[in-house]
Amino acid sequence: VRILARAWLFVIWHCWQDGIAYDPTQHRALQQLLNQDQPAAA
Repeated sequence: VRILARAWLFVIWHCWQDGIAYDPTQHRALQQLLNQDQPAAA
């Protein structure tokens, strides 16, 4: 949980400092997590 929170704090901090909204398409980790949860098609 701490690793996830640290990653989100990094993203939120940089969004705030740069004045840029979060774009999930730039971060491949979200897509990888979503793909892990889906069973493979047989």
